[in-house]
Amino acid sequence: MDDVLQKIMDGNKNRSAQWFLLCFLISLFSLAVFIRFEYLKHTDVETPIRGDAYQYYAYGYNLRHFGIFSQNTDLAKPTPDSFRVPGYPLLIATLIFFMGDTNFYPLILYLQSILSSLLVILTFFLGLKLLPRWGAMIASICVTFSPHLISIQSYVLSETLFAFVLLLSTMYFYQAVRNQKIVDHVIAALMFGVAYLINETVLLLPPFLVATIFLIYRKKLGSEYCQSRLKQFIAFLLVFFLIPFCWLYRNSQLPDNAPKGSRRAISTLSHGAYPGFVYKDPKYKNYPYLEDPRQPEFSQSLNNFSSVLLERFKQRPLRYFSWYIIEKPYYLWSWDNLQSHKGIVAPKGSGDVYFYPVKSSLYMTSKLADLSRQIMKYLHPIILLLALSSIPVMFINSRHWEIDKFFLNTPIFLLATGIYYTIIYTIFAPWPRYSVPLRPQLFICAVWSAAYIGKQIWLRVERLNEVRNAKRG
Repeated sequence: MDDVLQKIMDGNKNRSAQWFLLCFLISLFSLAVFIRFEYLKHTDVETPIRGDAYQYYAYGYNLRHFGIFSQNTDLAKPTPDSFRVPGYPLLIATLIFFMGDTNFYPLILYLQSILSSLLVILTFFLGLKLLPRWGAMIASICVTFSPHLISIQSYVLSETLFAFVLLLSTMYFYQAVRNQKIVDHVIAALMFGVAYLINETVLLLPPFLVATIFLIYRKKLGSEYCQSRLKQFIAFLLVFFLIPFCWLYRNSQLPDNAPKGSRRAISTLSHGAYPGFVYKDPKYKNYPYLEDPRQPEFSQSLNNFSSVLLERFKQRPLRYFSWYIIEKPYYLWSWDNLQSHKGIVAPKGSGDVYFYPVKSSLYMTSKLADLSRQIMKYLHPIILLLALSSIPVMFINSRHWEIDKFFLNTPIFLLATGIYYTIIYTIFAPWPRYSVPLRPQLFICAVWSAAYIGKQIWLRVERLNEVRNAKRG
């Protein structure tokens, strides 16, 4: 991060410009905190401790009072399980220790507000590595006003903490690739390990990032370069996998009947296997598993899931092909959350930026706040298209750039992270809530693509003008 601060302070000889950048960042962070605090103040979540939130609370409660990682609250001494990973429950347990079983609730929401606001700073710093200053400013402004990032911090859900740790991990990985030091790779690996303990889908992300490096430049990597970098990446992966290994070893000692994360994974696979989120009756849209008589069989084991899915795929191959290739990625990155609603009188499935039902929110009581929500909603498809366009832009130009310049001046690892999670949630269930932690990555990729395309257009216009002037002369 020192190089970023140096860029702010020394990159421009105009001292007023230097102070402007610092004042901008401080002001934007303060504005982000203010908006998020105001959102908590004016938002009333209907039954906030429900569903996943209730499970997280149960784990935190049992960790605090029994020292046992378990979601079971019916027993005097619950039995351990591995249905979820321990990162977010550990945070809840810590806050319960200091604040009590009920007073922890407002504290965790305000803590998440701070973490959500810190995303603004992380986005700005990472943006300065990859974008012109104005680009870093735009990306951080988008994070500041992102309604999804603002809304998600008002729930007892792991997405805010995960968004912060994942972006911080990626920053350290950029730093490691830049400095080519073992110690930086170890720090990045540990950060990704923490991210795994918050969301186990991180498991294959570090090797995916390493594979991205060698895949793009597989023909240009000389043996000397490979040998020097290979040691660093091996250290990075070994340190990272040590953390999942310890967690998985702990889980292997549990009784066979204990709830396991693998069972939750299969259940999620089955929930995401209904085209259009409908089984038969449209009234169960977004909840198709509630009417499917084969759901218990469908989600019981991987073999059962594969058997039922193959049987249904043979009946409607084109429908399932369209569902998995086109529609599921679309749903994942869509604006509306599918399993909530805007208020207690609205139908389910029109969730907008809300993840559990709300009776009221800042976007319902403040016209100015709602205006910012509407602006971001109108910009959402443009942002998605720009971020998507960064894929061909990067790969077309990767062959023309030197390897170090390419990996240090493009958001390739942010793009790879987005692709990775699109694949993961296309396989599983593409609930839009799962893409919310990736909003900072999305904004940076979109701004980078817009800046690059705009620069190329400008260069071509200048060349045309030079040719015209030459002919006239």
